[in-house]
Amino acid sequence: VLTVPSTQTIRGTGNIYTALVNDGIVQADQAGKVLQLFGSSKTNNNVVRAINGGIMNIAGIALTQGGSGLVVADAGTVNLSSVNLSGGTLTNTNGGALAVTASSAFNNLALNGSLSVNAGNTLTLAGSFTSNGTITVNPTGANASTHLDIYSSALTLAGTGTVVLNAHPANIDSAYIYYNSGSNVLTIPSTQTIRGTGDIYASFVNNGTIQA
Repeated sequence: VLTVPSTQTIRGTGNIYTALVNDGIVQADQAGKVLQLFGSSKTNNNVVRAINGGIMNIAGIALTQGGSGLVVADAGTVNLSSVNLSGGTLTNTNGGALAVTASSAFNNLALNGSLSVNAGNTLTLAGSFTSNGTITVNPTGANASTHLDIYSSALTLAGTGTVVLNAHPANIDSAYIYYNSGSNVLTIPSTQTIRGTGDIYASFVNNGTIQA
């Protein structure tokens, strides 16, 4: 295990395979080039970010964040590809982009920003989940199965935000909200909206807004 203290930064473009405990900064900062967290599981207690047009790929790993752990697209791009992301905060700022590019899972996470679940992928939600932003399911409206999966028996979509389902015109089932078990229930508080075009299979308690 490599420990990165608060006084250290790892930056640039390349792959980080080793198990990692980050108390410092790990950043993709070269425009159009990729820094990839890959290989062994990693822990983030401070900042993992994409800046200056850099691309941070987090791929095929479990990334566990402490309470102050932050993954941020700050005028850069963060791609989540087959990631189990637990704890901490995921956000974007200054035009940065967050995207699920291969099916991934969030567990006990806060989202403060806009997230795309790209066509053909699943985003599984478990534990507690707070969304202060917009989650767009199938942003390109492709004819490919794309969905949110409610994994917990009772999950509240906390925070103030919007889920946008963006199904293909010829296939309403290309953007939908599903469930891991038929008894799983999604609670939508007064501060949340689900809108657009698609299917909602999951059982829900709606105290917010659902609109076509």
